[in-house]
Amino acid sequence: MRSQADFLPVLTLLLASCCASALRPPDYYVIGQQKCGTSTLWKFMSMHPQLQASTDDGNKEPFYFNGFKQHAFHKEKCDNNITGYLRLWESTPPRKLIGDHTAVLISCHCCAELYYRMNPKAKVIAVLRDPVTRSLSRFTELRKFGKKTDLPALYKPVNLHSNLGSYSKVAVQAIKDCLKVIDETPPTLPTIREMMRFRCMQTSNIVGYSVYSVFLKRWLEFFSPKHLLVIYTSEMEQDPLGTMRKVEEHLGVQQHAYPPEVIGTKFNTHTNYGWRSAEVEKPRRLLEEEELGGDLLKLQTFFKPYMHELKEMADEGLISAMPEEMMAPYL
Repeated sequence: MRSQADFLPVLTLLLASCCASALRPPDYYVIGQQKCGTSTLWKFMSMHPQLQASTDDGNKEPFYFNGFKQHAFHKEKCDNNITGYLRLWESTPPRKLIGDHTAVLISCHCCAELYYRMNPKAKVIAVLRDPVTRSLSRFTELRKFGKKTDLPALYKPVNLHSNLGSYSKVAVQAIKDCLKVIDETPPTLPTIREMMRFRCMQTSNIVGYSVYSVFLKRWLEFFSPKHLLVIYTSEMEQDPLGTMRKVEEHLGVQQHAYPPEVIGTKFNTHTNYGWRSAEVEKPRRLLEEEELGGDLLKLQTFFKPYMHELKEMADEGLISAMPEEMMAPYL
């Protein structure tokens, strides 16, 4: 495992590169989490005339410093060529704010410091949802991908499980085993302990990636709360225009007149995001219980302390206030 010190020469070159050329780093980052509605948010933000929500070649997610999109687990690559990254927006006019919408940046440990040093004034946006529904969405997606023979073998283990309940037993136990090492770490080393928690959650991009508090604490080591906007999937579902007004205010851009037929659209209504169309008859919790094989309560119990940690962050003003319905299952 590389230490943060290994990246200091890269960060020094980064700063020199930014200052010595006309290339611009992103003005904002939508860091994820994956399967929380980041694609819907990207669709909305792409309509704003002051925002460049894609690279010059139209790519939504560069995955430049944390792996490629076909990887089930995103390898950190913070020693990648910096200039190559900046050139992704080389043709973007100065009047537009540049944005990186790679939806798993939140789970990249080295990315928090790297992106801060790239642009300390950048704004950060995170999208969060109920961790159980997020886990279910990612599990379902990986099972679908795992049926394709041309994708990496990393997808295949998911298909060994009949439902999320079966998979989560293995994933949760692996995370708990990983966390035991922290008990052997002196409490006088809080930064090391937090880094280890982060690494443990990285072991599962289904269950572990749904533990938002651990990841957000890392980003808050570098970006102040005023630079971080946390929005919630349920709020975006219920009031998409209101959500976009929060985003516009956060980024300091003008309010845009979004087409009503688009801003009111619910994308991914086939339970991928838990957003239900009129055709979906079963209540969301019933669907979850079926997919979890009766282990919904066990998975909620695992997430409970981390959801309380997230709530404490909200109460302290570090992140936006959490919707009551998101916290209700974890009280």
